[in-house]
Formats: sequence, C-alpha cells, structure tokens
Amino acid sequence: DSALSGETALAVDAVQEQEEVPLLIRHFYCAPNEKKRDREFVLKALDHNGFHIKHVPPELLADREVVLTALKTNHWALEHAPALRECPDFALKAVAVHPWVLGQLPAKFREDRDFVLDAVRANGLALSTASAKLRQDPNVVLEAVRQNVLALQYAHEGLTKAQVLQPECVKRNRIAGKGASALVVQVHSIEPGDAGIQVNWSGIGGPGKVGTETFDTDATVGDLAARVAQGWQRECTGSRNEGLGPAHAQLTALHLVVPQGSAVQPTAALDRLADYANVTA
Repeated sequence: DSALSGETALAVDAVQEQEEVPLLIRHFYCAPNEKKRDREFVLKALDHNGFHIKHVPPELLADREVVLTALKTNHWALEHAPALRECPDFALKAVAVHPWVLGQLPAKFREDRDFVLDAVRANGLALSTASAKLRQDPNVVLEAVRQNVLALQYAHEGLTKAQVLQPECVKRNRIAGKGASALVVQVHSIEPGDAGIQVNWSGIGGPGKVGTETFDTDATVGDLAARVAQGWQRECTGSRNEGLGPAHAQLTALHLVVPQGSAVQPTAALDRLADYANVTA
C-alpha cells in the first residue's frame, strides 16, 4: 500500500507539474531559477511572450535561437543581447524576423549601404528604420519593394511616385542589384538596324551560354534583361543536360553588364536600349 501511495503521489505531482507549466510560461518571472535556466522551457516561454526575455539568465542571452524567438513578439528583445547586436550575420537574421530591429542596430550597420541592401532583401519593411539618406537611395528602395510592396510608403517622398519603383514595375524588373546572388550576363554589342536593335550577349561566371536578341527601337534595358532571363529559364526547364543547377533553373534576375563595362542598376530598367547603342565591349 505504501508503494502504491508513493506511485500515486508521483503521478499527482506529474499532473500538477503539467498543469503549472502553462501558468509559468504566462508568468515566466515567477518561475523557479532552475526553470529559467532550462533552455527548452525558456524557448516555450519566449514563443508565448517575447518580453519575458528580460528575465532570461545571462548565459542564455548569447543563444541565437533564444533571442530570435523573443523577437517574434518583442522587437526590442535585441536590447537584452548586446553581444549579438554587434554580429552582422545575426543582425540580418534578426531583421528578417522583425523589420524594426534595423533601427536598434549600431550606426555602423544602419549607415552601411551594403548591409542595408541585405537587410531590405531579408525584410523590405526594414526600410522604415533605415537612415534618411538610404531611404532616398532609389536602388535601396527598389530592393525593399521587391521584397515587400508595402515598403514603398517608407521611401523618401520624392521617390514614392517614381515609375520604376512602383510595385508592378518592380515585379517585372529582372535586373539584379548590387550584392544579389545572380548570374552575370555580358552584353557585347548593341547595334541598331533596319529590323530593330540587335543585342549580342553571353553568360559569364556560369554556364557558357550565348545569344542574340532583336528588339524594337523603343525597347528598354529592362526588356533585354527580361527576355534573356525568361529565355534562359525556359531552356533550363526544357533541358537538364547542360549542367545548369537549381539556382539557374529558378532564374528570376541577372546582373547585366553593358558594353561600357559597368553593371546596370535595377533602377535603370526603364532606360532606352537605344541609348546604349553603337558601343561594343
């Protein structure tokens, strides 16, 4: 009987413990210290309420998953993890979880154009807390809108009406921006003729593909990028024997290098192709 009563007591304790876990999650600050040091329990508590992070012991504040979990419901959570705020790769992951995190990062990140480009690619709404200077940068704004069309409202007022930044135009834009992972296409010549504008190009830094395209005289640089990207993707889909990897099969944008030797920025998508004519690489 004593053994049975002991087992019953243990069972009752187990039931009580299961019943009190949700309560402790809701009131994490009341949890015993051993519970607060239990990583799995902490993750559950933070998933319920990210503001509990202020009661998390210091040894867990260096845990990336712990902080990222808190950020889901508390965009100020990074304030409790100063060491992680200095880590650029973690900072980008944090911005992807909550866009307002960008505004809490050290100035060296917020003022770094390349970092902010990566940030808005991860979460377009991060543009809302980018520096005023970068919210006036059309290429930064375009990358933000490309990730989230709602980002346009956070651009400098002088850019919100720009045609190239309107969501529908951005959606059709196949020109990759600086730092984006994409194939590179070298344009060798752009030659006007009776039949239109003829463009000779080749892919570099990837599969050795070449092509010739003919466009109407009113075609844009964006038209060139779109046709090359679509044709390349169509060929990748129809043939698997050219050694094209999955990234190429899912080609949506590309770096376009014109004969003058410079990479075309996404905001140049509406430039007339004829303006680049009569120059060869």
